[in-house]
Amino acid sequence: MDAERKLTEFINTDIKIEQTIIHGVRINYVVAGSGPTVLLLHGANIGWGQWYLNIAALAQHFTVYAIDLPGAGGSDKLAFRVCDLEKDFVDIVDAFVKDRKLTKIHIVGHSFGGWIALKLALKAVTYLDKIVLVDSLGFTNYMPRKYRLISIRFFAMFLSKTVMKPTKENMKEFLADVMYDVSALKAEFVEYFHEGIHKERLSHPFMLINRLSGLFKMNNELLLVDQFWKIDRPTLLIMGEKDPLIPLAKVSKVANLIRGVQLEVFSKTGHAPSIEKSTQFNEMVVKFLHI
Repeated sequence: MDAERKLTEFINTDIKIEQTIIHGVRINYVVAGSGPTVLLLHGANIGWGQWYLNIAALAQHFTVYAIDLPGAGGSDKLAFRVCDLEKDFVDIVDAFVKDRKLTKIHIVGHSFGGWIALKLALKAVTYLDKIVLVDSLGFTNYMPRKYRLISIRFFAMFLSKTVMKPTKENMKEFLADVMYDVSALKAEFVEYFHEGIHKERLSHPFMLINRLSGLFKMNNELLLVDQFWKIDRPTLLIMGEKDPLIPLAKVSKVANLIRGVQLEVFSKTGHAPSIEKSTQFNEMVVKFLHI
């Protein structure tokens, strides 16, 4: 992927692009830095490139692994409408960690990636140390009104082929739509995201949103609140004050069900604090993981 190479050049640190086969699925990922291991799990089907403003800073303190989940970036494509969230995402990440022989790792997960991190914590995997959840799914089944039509498969497919077909401009709009401050949305990242999906209609982000949806709400299988009491790993929850997808008010009501959770709210920030407030985000994550 030419855009992937350009994005690594933009990041401007020693970063390696690698691939491995997990349960018959090609997983594309990058590695940078040295020290304790941090695994970055992106949201939706954005790909590892979501962390383009974080990898260099984190790599000064940690060995950073950032993967493309199935259906994203350079990993094998996935028909989202028929995928099994546990098998195709949670189990794949679990097997990736074991395949790479990673031990005592921290996981930073954004949105859907945060849900995967929560599921791994609930499985009580022995390698997991600390968790950073960034505007994570799992706290509410709320769905914004503007996305409710996408919960109906016909409309998700129709929109993905018409007004929101995966052109570069449309994918830039998709990314910007959930952000409060779009100034950090760099062209290199938009190009990377677009290149990773534009030939694969089944991997359109609307098809993943549809799979994650019930009727006009998030699918109940994503709601993990009643299991939060089982989580015994140190947990940092970062939320954007202006997140249009996962309202802070709904998350803050149930966050304390995770024992000892540390909730940090980024003001004037939408669904992507790691991009919108990258310096603040990087400093906070490094401090939390070093304690």
